[in-house]
Amino acid sequence: MALKTKYMGLVNQGVFIPDDKKYYLALAKRNNKRTTITIGSPEKMQSCSQRRYYWAVVVEIIADYFGYTPEEMHEIFKPMFFKEHNDKGFEYIKSTTAYLTVEFEAKLSNIRRWAATRGIYIPLPNEVQY
Repeated sequence: MALKTKYMGLVNQGVFIPDDKKYYLALAKRNNKRTTITIGSPEKMQSCSQRRYYWAVVVEIIADYFGYTPEEMHEIFKPMFFKEHNDKGFEYIKSTTAYLTVEFEAKLSNIRRWAATRGIYIPLPNEVQY
C-alpha cells in the first residue's frame, strides 16, 4: 500500500494554498509520477461531546466496575481498542484525540460491545447526560 498524506489548505480564486508548506516538497517528489489529488471538505475530528462521553460515561462505568481509576482504565483500553498498523506493518497506539468523528464512534461501539459481553451496560450518548 502506498503512503498517502493529506494536506489541508484554502482555495482562493482557483489556486490551492496549503496550510503546510511540506505540500510543495511532496509534490516535487511525485514529479513525472501518476498522482491522485482529492478535493473535498475537511473531515470532522471528534467533538468535545464525544470525548466527554468517552471519559464521563464509557471509561467511568467500566473503571468503576473493575475497580480502576478512569486514567488506569484508559491505559488498559489503549492496546485493546486503539492499536493501529501503519503501511510498513508496525503497530502503534493512536491517540484517542487523533480519530475522526466516525472512526471514534466505531471505537466506542467496540468498547460498548466488549463491555456488554461482560455484563456491563454502557448507555448510548443520547440515553444519558454527561
